[in-house]
Amino acid sequence: CGKSTLAKALAAHLEYLFIDTGAMYRAVALYFLRNKIAFDDEAGIVAALKQINLNFNYNAVTLKSDMILNNENVEAEIREMAVSQKVSEVAAIGAVRDFAVAQQQAMGQKKGIVILSMVLSLPLFNTLGQSWSHEQIRVKTKSTLNTIMGADALFEDRWTELPQPKFWKRIMTLSPDTCLVNVAKNRLIVDQMSIKAWHSKSEIEKEMYKKDIRKANGLDSNENIYITTGKSDFYRFHEVYPSLGKGIEAFENNHVDPWYAQAILLIESPAQLKKSVSGAYGPFQLMPSVAKNYGLIVNATKDERALFDRSAYAASQLIKTSCIPSAKKIVSQYGLSYSENDLWFRLLVMHVYHAGAQNVAAVVSRINPQAGSKELIQKMWVTSAASFGNNSQNYSQLVLAAQWMLHDYVYSRCDEVESCAKK
Repeated sequence: CGKSTLAKALAAHLEYLFIDTGAMYRAVALYFLRNKIAFDDEAGIVAALKQINLNFNYNAVTLKSDMILNNENVEAEIREMAVSQKVSEVAAIGAVRDFAVAQQQAMGQKKGIVILSMVLSLPLFNTLGQSWSHEQIRVKTKSTLNTIMGADALFEDRWTELPQPKFWKRIMTLSPDTCLVNVAKNRLIVDQMSIKAWHSKSEIEKEMYKKDIRKANGLDSNENIYITTGKSDFYRFHEVYPSLGKGIEAFENNHVDPWYAQAILLIESPAQLKKSVSGAYGPFQLMPSVAKNYGLIVNATKDERALFDRSAYAASQLIKTSCIPSAKKIVSQYGLSYSENDLWFRLLVMHVYHAGAQNVAAVVSRINPQAGSKELIQKMWVTSAASFGNNSQNYSQLVLAAQWMLHDYVYSRCDEVESCAKK
């Protein structure tokens, strides 16, 4: 399970209060709306905050903690759309963030609580520096030394138990002359055959085959059955592996989470300088307009997207200045708690990188999530909105499968693996 789910379960088991900072921002937004406090009125905001007291009461029936605003239970009201639409604006106000932190610190002094912070960088009891070394591993062979991002979260949060990552992991290892028969909605694998055998069937035989698959698996007659060919010719992990450390270092030097460098290099165009149908190019598959926006030269005679260091710089800036802020804005709109290092949040950022903020915002709006977690990403896999369709749904599934493949590749071939946190 994800960190949010785990924190709630822990609080329920211990009968502790679960402190959801997202709910606190929602309560402040509700107070401002009720009392017509303008979000740009600094003096009015400071005065209003002095009149607000926030607390949580453990609900033995729901096994959750209810939000209490000035002795009033507002748990239901803070989840209404009017509050959801304003909470991101409220959470962006410095005075409100300082107020929320002070309230959390006061609650922490009482003990018997589990706190899930809405933003990791908020200074609750300790302030962590910007470092990802605790997630990194040094991989040694007889002739090479490489630093990559570890995959612990894949297994800790049980992403590897889901059928979608399992499916794409199989696809990444299969040759193009082989295919997997799978259920479209969840990528459950039901059969494997050669492409030649599939193409030897007539159209009527293909439809009868799919009909038999549906019947055998208790599926609706309208359920889509996909035939997906192997892609081991595209996902060249052994070839892209040497460049991962270089990408990770480039992102770190630009003060950007290096997990994204690894994820992009593994799935976008691994070890290949191919131009996509849409015009994206280079190891980080940047569009011409994006590359130019971050200072790269792209014209008829020169294309710096082909240069690893320049491409890595532009990609890191895109992640830092656009994708991460957009993902934060999307989740804050619903008052969702998150840590920037949560795997589900990183996957959301990757969806923004691939599909664009507007399309991701549209699909999240259709889902209308009540919590930020693994479940949100899973719902995105089966929900369409705007231009967020099948390819977009698959994107984070591919990210997970590629990270899993890298983990297997490293531990099957290396001589020694050491955590970078040891140094």
